[in-house]
Amino acid sequence: MTVGGAGSGPDAASPRQAARAPGAPVLSVRDLTIALPAGADRPHAVERVSFDIAAGETVCVVGESGSGKSVLAYSLIGLLPKDLRVTSGAARLAVRRPEPSPAGGLAQPRGRDLDLDLDLATLSQREFRTLRGSGIGFVFQEPMTALNPVMRVGDQIEELLRAHTRLSAPARRARMLEMLARVRLPDPPAMLARHPHRLSGGQRQRIVIAMALLLRPALLIADEPTTALDVTTQAEILSLVRELARGQGTATLFITHDMGVVSEIADRVLVLNQGVQEEYGARDQVLRSPRADYTRMLLAAVPSLAPPAPRAAAAGPVRLEAGGLGMRYIERRWLRAAKQTLALHDFALALREGETVGIVGESGSGKTTAARCLIRLLEPTAGAIAWDGADVTHASRARLRRARDAVQIVFQDPNRSLNPRWTAGRSIVEGALNLGVPRDEAWSRARELMRRVRLPEASLARYPHQFSGGQRQRLAIARALAVRPRVLVADEAVSALDVSVQAQILALLRELQEELKLALLFITHDLRVAAQLCDRVMVMQAGQVVEEGPTAQVFGSPRHAYTQALLAAAPGRG
Repeated sequence: MTVGGAGSGPDAASPRQAARAPGAPVLSVRDLTIALPAGADRPHAVERVSFDIAAGETVCVVGESGSGKSVLAYSLIGLLPKDLRVTSGAARLAVRRPEPSPAGGLAQPRGRDLDLDLDLATLSQREFRTLRGSGIGFVFQEPMTALNPVMRVGDQIEELLRAHTRLSAPARRARMLEMLARVRLPDPPAMLARHPHRLSGGQRQRIVIAMALLLRPALLIADEPTTALDVTTQAEILSLVRELARGQGTATLFITHDMGVVSEIADRVLVLNQGVQEEYGARDQVLRSPRADYTRMLLAAVPSLAPPAPRAAAAGPVRLEAGGLGMRYIERRWLRAAKQTLALHDFALALREGETVGIVGESGSGKTTAARCLIRLLEPTAGAIAWDGADVTHASRARLRRARDAVQIVFQDPNRSLNPRWTAGRSIVEGALNLGVPRDEAWSRARELMRRVRLPEASLARYPHQFSGGQRQRLAIARALAVRPRVLVADEAVSALDVSVQAQILALLRELQEELKLALLFITHDLRVAAQLCDRVMVMQAGQVVEEGPTAQVFGSPRHAYTQALLAAAPGRG
């Protein structure tokens, strides 16, 4: 396999480097095959995959979980797990290595002016380390994967410039401030001084994108970089990646499960299924006239922004109620006045048995704060909360533990619910056992729930890492239902799943709700999911509900300008 790198020295190309042919693609992958370890469910993670990316062009890679998308990406930056190996094929990256400008403006890699064609299969890990950042930029789905939590943002960005450029300290700072401004971060000097945990998810992702494009790499690889972002931030990030990559002539490999994103940014689309290349072609051809049955299945699984016909209004008892709910955070600062932040104001909810209410809004809108107050993971600073008519606003921890069979939560990341050292069965029965359910009955419930979430009963003996992402989310749902709650809170429970698995989980939630008469509170930034699942929707901005009502009404005729902006920002809407 072949990839281009930067670390061979400024004087001459190494024997593994050849002059780049004029007009050659930046990245050319031919018949790339990556073997899985013995005993895996198939022989190859990726099998005979071929595609090209030209300068300024974006190729989107789509497919279900386990299709080989991320394995393909990690192979191009030398980060394959040790039990995976490239067995055949080539991946060649053509890189240009200019000398730094005398003025020191844009940060450039060390070395004289060269056009190089580098073989990734033959690069050492040391050469790959030099290549990352200067030849290839990488944007992870979770920005904290790339950011050191104990280092200030400015120190982390400056590390790149120190390693790959000869810029002076003032020039490095000027370059950092310029790049943060280009990714539209407010107050760049303040951003450089902050630690990652003090930034929002969208701000952290912008920092990572700035770092990935800082050295003008030949290739940018983005692995689901907008999955966890709200629609407006997602739209800004997509526009930003497209603008910066095309402006700098960077070839972009963009991995996503969101077909709306594909329709917004792709020039060409590569469809993978179980490691096999199902389809590769121009965006409009793949999306409008797909040739492969698998591609048609993926497109059919994309939820519509048009809500289905409304169900009859729920007439059951109110299971979760809140009124005048507020949450104020106080940050105490040394030798300075305490800073107060109003995260939630005058929130009210009445959720009935069998009803699904969605809460949507941007990052920082207060939707997760509202959910955590409602289930008493946070104690509100104002208002009242009732579970099944019982006031739990200021209930003690002991009382809350006894009442936890009323309300349960499913998190976005199922690993937050599943202990990696416990079997799936032990994780599922834990809550029921803690509430005093006899062991035999708890295990009987676990077996029944495995059938309900369509997983084999025998997999109760397996560990979380032995399941796919969609299967782990099914386990997290089973774990929450094991105590037989009346209310289930789903906090971004499907946002990280590919469209086909997402459709399965949504159908499962609807089926379980009808069978068990659950009241479902669904927190999401995905307006398409909210449209298909929710009976009513609440739109939150800056800690307040700005619009609410039946989903068809809110999405069909939004009254508030903020709701209109959210719907307009949904990818692929046009």
